[in-house]
Amino acid sequence: MKKISRRDFLRTVAGSALFACPLSGIYAQELKGQVKESHAPDVVFVPTPQDVVDKMLELAKVKKDDLVYDLGCGDGRIVTTAARRYGCKAVGYDINPQRVEESLENVEKNNVEHLVRIEQKDIFTLDLSKADVVTLYLLPDLNVKLIPQLDKLKPGSRIVSHDFRMRGVRPDKVIRLTSSEDHEEHKVYLWTAPLKKRKKSNPEPAATSSLKHPNLVIFVADDLGWNDVGYHGSVVETPNINGLVADGVELDRYYSYPICGPTRVALMTGRNPIRLGATGNFKEDVPGLDLGEHLMPQSFKAAGYQTFCLGKWHLGGFIDDAYLPHNRGFDHFYGHLHGSSEPYRHTVPSTGKPDWQRNGVQLNEEGKYCTDLLADEAVKLLRNRDKSRPVFLYMPFHVVHTPLREPPTPKAEKYAAKGVTDQRRQILATMVDAMDAAIGRVLDTIDTEGMRDNTLVLFASDNGGAEDKGGASNDPLRGEKGQLWEGGIRVPAAMRWPGVLAAGHKCRQVISVMDWFPTLTAALGVEPQNKRPFDGKNLWPAIRDGKEVPPEEIVIAKGDAVILDGEWKLVQVRETGRNLLFRINDDPSEERDLSAEHPEVVRELSARIKAMTDLMPPRQRTGSGRRRADQDEGERQRRGGQGRGGQRKGGQGGREGQKQTVSKNAPDQ
Repeated sequence: MKKISRRDFLRTVAGSALFACPLSGIYAQELKGQVKESHAPDVVFVPTPQDVVDKMLELAKVKKDDLVYDLGCGDGRIVTTAARRYGCKAVGYDINPQRVEESLENVEKNNVEHLVRIEQKDIFTLDLSKADVVTLYLLPDLNVKLIPQLDKLKPGSRIVSHDFRMRGVRPDKVIRLTSSEDHEEHKVYLWTAPLKKRKKSNPEPAATSSLKHPNLVIFVADDLGWNDVGYHGSVVETPNINGLVADGVELDRYYSYPICGPTRVALMTGRNPIRLGATGNFKEDVPGLDLGEHLMPQSFKAAGYQTFCLGKWHLGGFIDDAYLPHNRGFDHFYGHLHGSSEPYRHTVPSTGKPDWQRNGVQLNEEGKYCTDLLADEAVKLLRNRDKSRPVFLYMPFHVVHTPLREPPTPKAEKYAAKGVTDQRRQILATMVDAMDAAIGRVLDTIDTEGMRDNTLVLFASDNGGAEDKGGASNDPLRGEKGQLWEGGIRVPAAMRWPGVLAAGHKCRQVISVMDWFPTLTAALGVEPQNKRPFDGKNLWPAIRDGKEVPPEEIVIAKGDAVILDGEWKLVQVRETGRNLLFRINDDPSEERDLSAEHPEVVRELSARIKAMTDLMPPRQRTGSGRRRADQDEGERQRRGGQGRGGQRKGGQGGREGQKQTVSKNAPDQ
């Protein structure tokens, strides 16, 4: 008989009569391609892989004086592992007598009878109040059924679930691992008592439920690294971002530009910044992004949306009000124009000039933390919106861009206590923590306003984290902000739309920031009003249906250039002509250059890079004059291949804030 995965079996029989009573283990029989409940001896029991069990107990931080309850103990491997490894007491509960017998045999085999007890009971009748750790492997509906019992746990008690979430409750952490036993990817969820429940939505008003188009919310973090979010295993706590991943789709192969300004150009236009001569940041003597470019909010506004922009604009308006957000499709703008801002003083760090406004009117809100101000404004706008019209809310946060400043809460001591020793990283962690809380406030308002089921939420970073100066971490990816290695351009992202996108799905579709304009308008049924052609693609079918399509010619340039095409990534050093070729799916850390082995691929991809970069205005083609990829590659080899772990990573280009030029007159292409 063929052995099927426990997870696939659970999903296959979800909702069937098999789940009329609490589950203890998985009983499967394959008959003519159908999985059925077995009543015969030819039954296969598929337990949780041992390395997943180990990770569950590790995530729960089990201690010797803990009491562990395993609900649906199967063959008893969780309780015996907890007792054997941590010396703690444990109780396994199961309704099925065969599973109870197997568990008792396992307990005896491991000589932990003095620590472990196995009982045949209905798990939904148990008093869980004495447990310090509760382990689960049940479908989401059954996890939800346990909530009244889990509410009685002592504060600080931990709940871990293998593969399945608990709807309506935000996890503290979600991690993924590939088991060496079944070679499948597994998820482990952690919750801490008291449970952090999402606010219930109010009944949706008739005017809202009959909106012509769904709502759209886009959160953009600034300089957030790959390893700066909880769901990637970071020490940084991001329960609300984790919740978007758990309740929606994790976008695992999402690419931005390596610095802030070009990413925003691509996001707002759906076009490659190379065409516009905008591969650097706009300087103060440049008005801003070409007024001939049609921006995303203009299309949404034409479709009847209320359009709000809160946060960092970074697309001009320094010397001409026509370039301000509220004159480019947004009904309301609150925030700052420059690439960097003092979080409490709301001034430009390099000059001290005030830079905080509402619709062109400068404001003095000194002393209030920028992230909290943006959340306050968002909550107010959502509560006071016109409920007969859909909302497009765009929130590009300034954090965690430098200068690093602690928010009012939490303080750096929180992360020092977690073992973070670098002071910059401690402060960055508090800034991410505060941003996550602000996102949570907005999401809670969406819930209480009855908007949840009719709102598509997108979260992403604008580029990789700044490790040298900003305390970020892009591990295990190579490189950082300002560089074209994966650590500079592959960034955390997630999307949620209840009832439309499958919860808990990991999407490996390669997506670029240029794709959002065509993708989001297609998803929401909005007709794009652009006259100039998109460079981005409509990838909504791939995201919604999980049917990936190969990436086609995504070219990113900033001094040097890179192209993603199919399985390949080519990094091109423009000053020396050196090419570095990676089979990026197999080598995400970019450790093996295959250019010498595949010269034909290098030639083909180089020609495609040239075709795109030839469109760049002449002032941009000469290169940035900053650190080259081959120079960093040489340094990396001299270090013995070290490119991570807190050391400077090899890469192309310098950082945002160094001298860059942007053409004042972008070509009409």
